[in-house]
This record gives sequence, C-alpha cells and structure tokens, in this order.
Amino acid sequence: MTTPTARLVERITRRLSGAILRYPKPIIVSALLFATFTVAEAVRLAPGGSSWLVLVVATCTSGTLTSTKYDGAATGFLSGYGGALVGYPLYALAQSGGNSAWGLAGWLIVPVLSFLFTLWLGFLPGAAGALCGLLGGWVRSIFRPG
Repeated sequence: MTTPTARLVERITRRLSGAILRYPKPIIVSALLFATFTVAEAVRLAPGGSSWLVLVVATCTSGTLTSTKYDGAATGFLSGYGGALVGYPLYALAQSGGNSAWGLAGWLIVPVLSFLFTLWLGFLPGAAGALCGLLGGWVRSIFRPG
C-alpha cells in the first residue's frame, strides 16, 4: 500500500521522464535560450530581466507544442530548471572570471558554488517555466480542432 505522497511523486516523475522522451527539442531549445540570455545579461549585452522574458515566451511556445497541458508544464519545468543550471554558473563566471583580484576563486570556486546553489534555487525558474508551459498547453487545448 502506497501513501498519497508516494503516488504523487511517482506521477510527477513519470510525467517528467515522459516529457524528456517525447519532447526533447523544445526542452533543449528553451533551456539554451534561457541560459544564453542569462549570460548576455551578465556581460551587459541584454537588458536586465530579459532572460525571464525569454523563459516565459520559450516555455509558453514549447507548451503549445505538447499534446497535453500537463506535458506542457513538464517541458516548461525542465526548460526553466535546465536553463538555470547552465546559465547561472556561467553568469557567475562572466561576473567574477574577468576580475583579476579574485584570482583562482573567480575562475573555479565561484562557478562551482553557483552551480551548487542553483541546484536548490533552480526550482524558481522551473516553477515559472511550468506555469507558462501549462498556460501554453491550456491555450493549445482550447484551440485544438475537433
């Protein structure tokens, strides 16, 4: 006999793994767009907050490409979390790597600490991506022919 929490975790895990297998391209493209704009903000090529706007647009778009709104939420979460895991350590590297006063810490320790911190903090862009993916999947289900 399983508990309700165990059943919920099993359903979420099944949905996320199914989204990875069925929709790898939208997940990868959305995550890389989010990571690219995060780094572009660090080197002052993009205005502040543009990475979050890109996350919203990319995950809403990937949500419309999925078959259900729940798959849209799963792809959005994976896009946001994956983009954060790639983008935030590179953001820290771009900020601290060029600072000669930091020395070796600027090139090695700061990105590693940023990655470890993002493992925990990455749920925020993941949740935002899940909501936008859910919205995109919901819009697609409204306008689905038939």
